[in-house]
Amino acid sequence: MKKLVISLIAVAAAVSSLVGEGFTDEEKASTFSAKEVEVMPVPVKQSQPNVPRSLKGVSGKVFVAFIVAPSGSVKDPRILKSENDSLNKIAMDCVASWSFKAAQKGGENVSMRVIVPLRFG
Repeated sequence: MKKLVISLIAVAAAVSSLVGEGFTDEEKASTFSAKEVEVMPVPVKQSQPNVPRSLKGVSGKVFVAFIVAPSGSVKDPRILKSENDSLNKIAMDCVASWSFKAAQKGGENVSMRVIVPLRFG
């Protein structure tokens, strides 16, 4: 299996059409976007998707929206867009297990909204 490595800066172009989607007004008011932070979150732990044997070879892209908390943990992952619904739970479980060095603004750790595409197949 190819190694899954997510660079939040590298995926910006892939998700530019989805920016602003997938988050509630309350989340938008209490978190920051990539444009608003001074330091982007940095992945500390990124596990690979655990694809069951029955879905090996199934392909598709799943966009997962989530919040990186000030602690660096992933909060409230949800599917924003999917090319193959059978991969949704796998994508969400994978992202939920990740951890980050948090985003910063004004020298303080802050919550940041993130959208990442996971490619399968």
